[in-house]
Amino acid sequence: MLQDKGLAYGRLPKGLLKFHSYTNDINRTPLEEHLVEGAMYASGKSGKVNLHFTVSPEHRKLFEALVKQSLPIYTEKYTVEYDVAFSEQKSSTDTVAATMDNEPFRTEDGKLLFRPGGHGALIENLNELDADIIFIKNIDNVVPDKLKEPTVTYKKLIAGVLVRVQQQIFDYLRLLDEGMYTHAQIEEMIEDGFTEEKAQKEIISQEQSAIENSMGAVNIFLAVFALIITIGGIFLGWFINRKEKKVQALLMQVETKKEEVEKLEEKTSNTRKEVMELSDNINKDIEGLYAKLRREETITHLKRLVYEPNDIGNILPLLLSRELIESDFKYLLTAYRNLENKDDNGIVSDGLFAQRLSSKGQYLLLFYQHFCGQALCHELVATEIVSFFPYLLQCAFKNDVVSSTTSMVNYFNRGEVAVNKVETTYLYLKALHESKYSNLEDAYSVIVSKYRNDDELKDIWIHLEENHVYIKLFNELICEAYQEDETFVARVKAQKEDGVEENKKE
Repeated sequence: MLQDKGLAYGRLPKGLLKFHSYTNDINRTPLEEHLVEGAMYASGKSGKVNLHFTVSPEHRKLFEALVKQSLPIYTEKYTVEYDVAFSEQKSSTDTVAATMDNEPFRTEDGKLLFRPGGHGALIENLNELDADIIFIKNIDNVVPDKLKEPTVTYKKLIAGVLVRVQQQIFDYLRLLDEGMYTHAQIEEMIEDGFTEEKAQKEIISQEQSAIENSMGAVNIFLAVFALIITIGGIFLGWFINRKEKKVQALLMQVETKKEEVEKLEEKTSNTRKEVMELSDNINKDIEGLYAKLRREETITHLKRLVYEPNDIGNILPLLLSRELIESDFKYLLTAYRNLENKDDNGIVSDGLFAQRLSSKGQYLLLFYQHFCGQALCHELVATEIVSFFPYLLQCAFKNDVVSSTTSMVNYFNRGEVAVNKVETTYLYLKALHESKYSNLEDAYSVIVSKYRNDDELKDIWIHLEENHVYIKLFNELICEAYQEDETFVARVKAQKEDGVEENKKE
């Protein structure tokens, strides 16, 4: 499956792997599932679906070829028009690679090694897109058609809510920028947060109306009194003076309320600034938010396996690529316990390919890569993992082998295991020696340097000697670790010489 003579999955990105199988021998890649989802909730009234893929430079032509091949099929099926664009992650966002000791990794010529950053590094690509609303989805989240309904429903719902809120915010910001807003509009913007100011503004409006009514009454009185000024001059003067003082008092109240309105407007401006700052903080924390969403998604998939353990084939690639924590072990263990076909040997025939992992084998691969030590402590899976070491090592990546070896040794040091430690380590070394990682010094070094029981470690080497298993790197590390034990070192070197002679004879 991984080789070029098969499906060449060893050199293809996940986006081009066949993820889902449908009737009539139809199989879809994650890229094709994105085309389907786009047609279901991102086509709009125009029937045009705008899709943008960020891909690696070395695989871009393969993605473009698959899009060219698939577009006619899904255009006809969903009666839409696709506009597909591509971009590549910017090299300026690459991060420094680290060693197993969390130190900067350097090449043979001493230069720092840089690798593409995580999903957060793609924000620059998103910022360059000219769109009001963007649905973000990676290949790990695609689901088959039978599970798409909730995704489509809630994508549309969230988009509708976003458009409504966005339009309201834009209307408010436009009014504030233009300065053409009324007091009533200000009240609408801050209705929920400034109820006291709203009441004050209503009082101002009422008192302004009272002032206008009072001024109208004054004018009427003046006109009447003018006609009778010869009769009531003294009384008119007194009345006018009294009314003038009352008007002045009312005008002073208006000035006071005016100041309060100005303070209200200032408070509104501050609120706008706070909203903008909140928006900036959300954008800055988007990577953390994405990590939280990924974790929630991982938990959802693990819980699904508990109730649908035979769905492991669809979920395995995602879980292998995720970082699982110690508490996730219980989900996998429960799912494995509920698996229907644990009696097989973990391997099934597969047409042109000699072998592939069954559902049982896929679970054992997850246990090995994420929880090797814990699994060897549990009677349900310990023995099966040991017997399956050769296949697990062939399926794992180099970093997975080193981390799984470390996990195994750490749990062996605790002494709480469900297997014979010496026998298990011997079988693991034998499988490692016979795998494609036979020259992976880091794995051998973990066993020699971190295994705390010297007597058991020597017994492990004796098992190798008795079964005529010669591992050059392991022998060299053993000699270095026990150089003060001259008798034992001499025995190891003798086995080394015998192994060389045997190899020459062969």
